[in-house]
Amino acid sequence: MLKKIALLSLFTVLTGCQTAGEQAFTKQVQELTARLDKIEKVQTEIAQRSGMGALVRPERLEFADGHQIGDVKAKVAMLEFTDLQCPFCAKFQNEIWPTLKKEYVDTGKVLFIGRDNPLYQQHVQAPYAALALKCAAKQDIYEPIKTYLLANPGALEEEKIGEEFVKLKGDKVALKTCMEDKELRKSIGVSTQYAARLGVQSTPTFFIGKNETTHVSEYQEIVGAKSVEEFRAVLDQLLAK
Repeated sequence: MLKKIALLSLFTVLTGCQTAGEQAFTKQVQELTARLDKIEKVQTEIAQRSGMGALVRPERLEFADGHQIGDVKAKVAMLEFTDLQCPFCAKFQNEIWPTLKKEYVDTGKVLFIGRDNPLYQQHVQAPYAALALKCAAKQDIYEPIKTYLLANPGALEEEKIGEEFVKLKGDKVALKTCMEDKELRKSIGVSTQYAARLGVQSTPTFFIGKNETTHVSEYQEIVGAKSVEEFRAVLDQLLAK
């Protein structure tokens, strides 16, 4: 409503300024544009704080430091927000992801980006698991560790995770050092806050759209471990554009 009122005011001013000097006209347009931007920002903040972030999502969603799999120049990007103690995330990883990876990611059609969204109020160890996965990415064992963590939500102890790293030829000592990295821990909080601002309320949540190297745009949302067919329908539609 506020935006509509502001736009009406803009129309009134512009229609009444046709005989004004060019400088005055330009200044008024700039002032009104700035005012509209401020109103939009306030509306966005109010929506986000009241749990309605999904209504005011930006046109482009950030990859940030999300782990990327596939061709960075792929036409389509698939951005996932995941919780490593979420059973539906495990279902996607085990039953859906292998087919999508083979058909779309490995063939260079789709770039996958994994971002953190540990729902710590329901899953108290999820942030710890997210940190372990970030450390796995640093040792190029992201996918097998992600599969392990999702398959063992009740066994997320440092020793057991370390043993899995060793099995995968990872460095257990480097893992311990990585897990103490304050900046890495902070990045998980940043990703979780970003997901909240977008109105992401459950995991896994996917935003699939045009790959813009650092962002996804013109996206569609898929919530939950939907079937391979449902993912194919969205991916094929976007690839055909």
